[in-house]
Amino acid sequence: MTKVKLKKPIAFGSETISELTFREPKALDMRMLPLKPTTGDILDLATRLAGQLPSTMNDLSMEDYQQVMGVVGGFFTSGQETGEAS
Repeated sequence: MTKVKLKKPIAFGSETISELTFREPKALDMRMLPLKPTTGDILDLATRLAGQLPSTMNDLSMEDYQQVMGVVGGFFTSGQETGEAS
């Protein structure tokens, strides 16, 4: 699980969301993405991984949006370990 502390918390009804917790994606999450995902597709993935409503992600400040995109993008950059280099 990866947590993102929001720089600008989001008001949601009577509560305030100040932190988002993202689970690691599973194969099903990847299956739901198109071959060439758009920013909207990545935000939809972030919504699922954080267990939030789309309106929460839509209300992110630009600074928080960049943090979220970095977290979700980080799930794509992990490659298979190949061992030590000689």
